[in-house]
Amino acid sequence: MSVGTATSSIEALVPGKDFSNELPAISIEEASDIRRYLQEHKLQVGEIHLLEGLLLNRLAVIDEENIRAMFSDEIAAQSLCNDVSKVQDATTNMDKWLRHYDRQLNRMKVGIGQIEHRNRLLDLQERNHTLLAETLHNLLKDLSLASGTLTELKSPSILTSNSLQSFRKTIDAAKELNGLLKRRFLNGLENLAAVREKRQEMEQIRKNFCGHAVTFFSQLFLIEQKKLSEHSHSEESVLPNTEKAHLSLGKYEELITVLESLDMDSYISVRQHYIRQFQMLHFTQFSSFFQLQKKLVLREKRDNGLNSMPLTHDNATISKASSSRSINKENKKVITDIFESSLECILPILVAEKEFCMGFFGVKQLEPTDGVAVDQGEEIDRKNEVDILEMMRLLFKGLEEELVALADKGDEMDHLYSLKMLVKVEQLQQEYDGTCAYVELLLSQLRSHTQLLFNEFSKEQLSWIETIKVSAKRCGILAPFAKLPPFIEKMEAAAAGHGPNRCATVDKTYVRIIDCMIAWLPQIAYQEPKYTTLVMMENSHFFWRFVSELSIPCLIPYQRKAYDMYKEHRDLYVSWSVKYAFPKVMEYFELLENTANSLSSLQDVPFTPGLSKQDLRTLLKTYLLKKKLQKAVNAMLQRAVKHLGEKGPLLPYIWTCMNDHFVSSFKRFESLVAQCYQAEEIELTVDDINAAFSSGNGEVLLEKLSESATSRSIHV
Repeated sequence: MSVGTATSSIEALVPGKDFSNELPAISIEEASDIRRYLQEHKLQVGEIHLLEGLLLNRLAVIDEENIRAMFSDEIAAQSLCNDVSKVQDATTNMDKWLRHYDRQLNRMKVGIGQIEHRNRLLDLQERNHTLLAETLHNLLKDLSLASGTLTELKSPSILTSNSLQSFRKTIDAAKELNGLLKRRFLNGLENLAAVREKRQEMEQIRKNFCGHAVTFFSQLFLIEQKKLSEHSHSEESVLPNTEKAHLSLGKYEELITVLESLDMDSYISVRQHYIRQFQMLHFTQFSSFFQLQKKLVLREKRDNGLNSMPLTHDNATISKASSSRSINKENKKVITDIFESSLECILPILVAEKEFCMGFFGVKQLEPTDGVAVDQGEEIDRKNEVDILEMMRLLFKGLEEELVALADKGDEMDHLYSLKMLVKVEQLQQEYDGTCAYVELLLSQLRSHTQLLFNEFSKEQLSWIETIKVSAKRCGILAPFAKLPPFIEKMEAAAAGHGPNRCATVDKTYVRIIDCMIAWLPQIAYQEPKYTTLVMMENSHFFWRFVSELSIPCLIPYQRKAYDMYKEHRDLYVSWSVKYAFPKVMEYFELLENTANSLSSLQDVPFTPGLSKQDLRTLLKTYLLKKKLQKAVNAMLQRAVKHLGEKGPLLPYIWTCMNDHFVSSFKRFESLVAQCYQAEEIELTVDDINAAFSSGNGEVLLEKLSESATSRSIHV
């Protein structure tokens, strides 16, 4: 039985009593004895309590006695204290020793751990050394070339043999070297001394091979250049065909591609060798070609400006000039024909050269930038365009100057030649658009130059118009207008062959010149106010009639503008002529018209001063008689013939307008007389007026007008 079980037994015997703090721990046997003693003596709870108190008191007395007895003997007490002190010292020493032992034990454990860690490191290092040795062996093996490849790289076969087998052997060796140099190892293996030494060895082999390749290409270019040079000496009249040279060089395109990948500097050096070898060849060839062309130029000098154009007569038929002409002076050629044939001969050569250079020297890949590969698409195309354009400019240095000199010579002979050359250049620009950047640049510069030459010619025409001194007194068609038709004919002939679209420069020139002439005409016309209307009418009619016969889109707006100007001044001239021939009649007509419009009742008109019935009868008997009418009409006709010329194309139209104007005024007069003067009659009739205008020379003019309208179908 455990102590806890015995205590619980006593608690069961004496319920309600807490023995946990009062009773010492007792065994099961003691508890059994106590239970039996209580049962034998039949003790109650109160008695048990009393017994308990007595027992406790007795125990306290016994404890005191034992303590007194223990300390009553000083020797025994001293001995006991000393023993306790020794026990404490022993305990303290034992604690110190245990702590020391623990420290030593810990140091031993640390030392053992260090030894075990060192052993593990030594084992790992040994394994790493073994692995590193194997890896280094494999790396050096990967960075090594076969002996046959090394021999080929150090002394390429293509330097001594032109066979296809030798070429393939060299290409294969170069590709193998290129692939080896592009290998890169990770995890810092590139920093190994053995790897660096091996790479330096391969770099030296690369430099040696690239040097041999540059030498090979330099010799190859020299051979092809000599072949072309010999051909050019044998046929001086024709530029040599570079197609065979391009085919011969094109066989080695694979080698130049490998060289580009191996060493960009060597690749650029090969390109420079090509430029040096062929630049002088092209310069010599083109110089000889243009010298020969200049000998064929027909020496001529013409001025096709407005000031040198023949005058167009008033009744001249306007027709387009023909651009064809026969020239047979010792097989000489017009300089514009030479300019055109030269371009047609040269441009295909330039395009072929560009195609070869792009395929042979165009880069196939770009170097990485900041460790990041560049997009191998648009960047490559852009770089090739720039590089090949620069190559072409160096290869054909001086070509532009030769063509410009030819254009200057043509402009010196005839300013319209610059227009013809400009038209040809624009036509070629459309034809070669997108084919070759250098050709586009060359044509663009030629176009700018010929445009500049022709612009100077246009400025001279404008200056001539603005500064020409003419008299407006009965001068008819002024010189700038009279010279315009043949000038435009010459311009159209020079611009022929431009293609489906018209030459914009020609149209702009027409607009500038015509605008200048239209602004200049009133300035001249108003110098003589007496003839202002006549000058404006004649010249605007001439201009309208001319532009109406042309199928030039840019001149269509001027047809309406010229016609409106002509009609305005025609009406003024007709009105003035009729008033001049019938001053009193037209004065009375106007007074009657104005008065009738101002009065509220037409019955009041006869009471107006100057419009009485007597005034009307005087007018009818004095001026509106057949004889008087015919005399005034004849005088008016003589005046019109004097102004417009007896054979002038405008005279029949103006005469008909005068007739219509007078008849219209007379009909209005008849109507007002019938309303205002009911009893008055007018003997003269419209038929009488028409008969007067149709008699004599008037009849001839009307016949001319009828014939002209039938043949030309022009309605004024």
